[in-house]
Amino acid sequence: IGLDASFCHRAPPAGDIAFVSQSGALVTGVVDWAASRGVGFSHVLSLGDMADVDFGDVLDYLAGDVASRAILIYMESLTSAQKFMSAARRAARAKPVIAIKAGRHAAGAAAAFSHTGALAGSDRAYDAAFRRAGLLRVTELEELFQAAETLSRLPRLDGERLAILTNGGG
Repeated sequence: IGLDASFCHRAPPAGDIAFVSQSGALVTGVVDWAASRGVGFSHVLSLGDMADVDFGDVLDYLAGDVASRAILIYMESLTSAQKFMSAARRAARAKPVIAIKAGRHAAGAAAAFSHTGALAGSDRAYDAAFRRAGLLRVTELEELFQAAETLSRLPRLDGERLAILTNGGG
């Protein structure tokens, strides 16, 4: 319906990548960056402290959303690990899901806590959970931006028609 309930000064460009964030300020920065690069979004969602809707709910929806061919996540914390894992597995089977987890280091964890009031948790636990669910984890915002740009430029592949050509066995 074109709902914009953000403090963004511009509408996100239309496209087929869903972006889910716990930071509204980061959403604004990503929308500005995307507009200058020609990267478009099917959905841009800021969850904040997830008082009602959380990553599990959103991933469950986006897994079946035909308008989104990839999902980007900026995460500070989880509210329901079991719900997240179930939804993340489902989403990752359907499309690429790329996540960045804030609070990998002590300073970042303190910033995440002051922002949403949530504990960042063990970075190794998040790493293992993302891997088990089939999510690709990036460690820098620049990598998340690069993933968005790459995904927006690739044509949709229909069927099982992917070949990898290499000059080495690795």
